Amino acid sequence: MTIINQETRDVLVENVKASPENLILGIEHALISNDIDPQRVFFLKVPESCKKALFSKDWYWNGSKLEVYKD
Repeated sequence: MTIINQETRDVLVENVKASPENLILGIEHALISNDIDPQRVFFLKVPESCKKALFSKDWYWNGSKLEVYKD
């Protein structure tokens, strides 16, 4: 799976390993490990088993935790 900046489309992290059981933890670990600044994020190359959970919400990385973005 790949994580990109939603606004600029810059790739933030590639080859994220995530499964339905550890989806959010895997994503958060990848973002923390790569020292990503807070921003809205989007996901590419998502495993079929994880698509519904990720694509049903608009996500924001707050610098330490993945959260659902609210206007």
